[in-house]
Amino acid sequence: MPGADRDGYHPSEVPRARFLRRPGDRTVSMTPASKATTILRLARTLAARACLVFVAWAALAGPAAAQDAGEPPKITSAPLPAVLQLGIKFDHLVTVTGTAPVVVTATGLPPGLSYDDTTRRITGAATSLGNYVVTLRATNGFPPPDAQVSPVEVINPPLTITTPPPLSATPLAIGVPVSITIQATGDQPIYGFFIVAGALPPGLTLTEAGTITGTPTAPGYFPFVVLVRDVIGRSSTREYDLQVGRIPTRIEYSLAPNPAVSGQVVVLRGTVVPLAGPLPSGTLEGWAAGPDTRCPDPFETGPAPVTTVTRTATLAGGVAELGFDGLPVGAFRVCVRYGGGTAHEPSAVGPIDLFVIKGILLPSPKLAVQSPGRVVAGETYAGTVLVTGLDGAPLSGGRVRVRAGYADLGEVDVVGGEARFSAVAPATAGAIALTASYAGGSGFGPGAADPRWVQVVAKADGATAVPVTGPAGLALLSLLLAAAAAVAFARRR
Repeated sequence: MPGADRDGYHPSEVPRARFLRRPGDRTVSMTPASKATTILRLARTLAARACLVFVAWAALAGPAAAQDAGEPPKITSAPLPAVLQLGIKFDHLVTVTGTAPVVVTATGLPPGLSYDDTTRRITGAATSLGNYVVTLRATNGFPPPDAQVSPVEVINPPLTITTPPPLSATPLAIGVPVSITIQATGDQPIYGFFIVAGALPPGLTLTEAGTITGTPTAPGYFPFVVLVRDVIGRSSTREYDLQVGRIPTRIEYSLAPNPAVSGQVVVLRGTVVPLAGPLPSGTLEGWAAGPDTRCPDPFETGPAPVTTVTRTATLAGGVAELGFDGLPVGAFRVCVRYGGGTAHEPSAVGPIDLFVIKGILLPSPKLAVQSPGRVVAGETYAGTVLVTGLDGAPLSGGRVRVRAGYADLGEVDVVGGEARFSAVAPATAGAIALTASYAGGSGFGPGAADPRWVQVVAKADGATAVPVTGPAGLALLSLLLAAAAAVAFARRR
């Protein structure tokens, strides 16, 4: 039928209710069975048209509805700490997630603390003791909002000086500026610090803010007691001590001419170098020991008498010169000592080999000592003395005597222009001079090297020596690795 739906039903055949009938409507007589069929067909038609309407609505309204959807807020930062200290600065960052903008509010904060939603930080210092419940709330218009509750107790720990002794791990040095800060916590800042027993080393003062400043002027051991007082009068004390030592020194020198011709004046120019602080003052004393004599202890020991060839000079700007004249032909050992001063420790250098000859008949070789610049106390180290002619060619033959501080390492053969040696570093930290001398030989006269200064450092607690693999060990290790690789390759095939 024209106009009928897919079920063969025409809308004009739908019986109208009496109040909906129009003139000209047909009256159709229907059996109960046909009525049921008609109603079923009508329901199907209405359902199909409802689906079409829903699809059209979803296509039009869907994007707008999606735009209205959002992620609810969530506070992701940790809660506030359970305990805060009175008067101590506090800074807490609040972090959140969710669709922006997220607004966070804070209630119940202890007096002295505030929240800034621009920076999302809780800052300040609590000013009142007590228990508080801090609530953070986050909203952004998309439910549900989020909240974080933090119970906080503000306490006031007892006033305590927190800086432990010792204030300095090593003794202070005269003439070296000092700045040491003592700190305290608890009760009510601001604090004031005072010396209530004993005394600081001369030249040092304690500021009311707790800083020891100044420059020590005298050696010694100085115990003292520091008191700290807060703004409401509570106080606490702690015992300390400071030790001031004299400034370590070393002697740098030149000895010329060496070798010297009989009748020449040999001049030792010594410069006393302080580790820090002002230049030393005092005197420099030197000895020249020849055959059958020796330098005094601790330079040399033994039954031989101490030489009577000695010179003394006063330091000027830390420098002094000792002139040795009238020395006979022969080999000498020169030893030099600085006796120390009010602010500076004594130091010494030598023995230094000196040669006096009849005349300049043969040129002297050039000697240079090579060694590590720093060695660990008590450990073995190696070095080399380079021996070359005037043209720079390596010198072969002859022997070189090597000394490390007071220690005579003996004579070492020169092979291919090198004399190799090893020594054990002193047990205590400091500086030692490595010296080398060549007594002369076929084609060359005697000669001496400039001193090589080596810094001896203390061995760290728990430090262990690291084994060093030599060339032979490296070659063996390479063969083992190659064999292992070959076995692995064979297994893969």
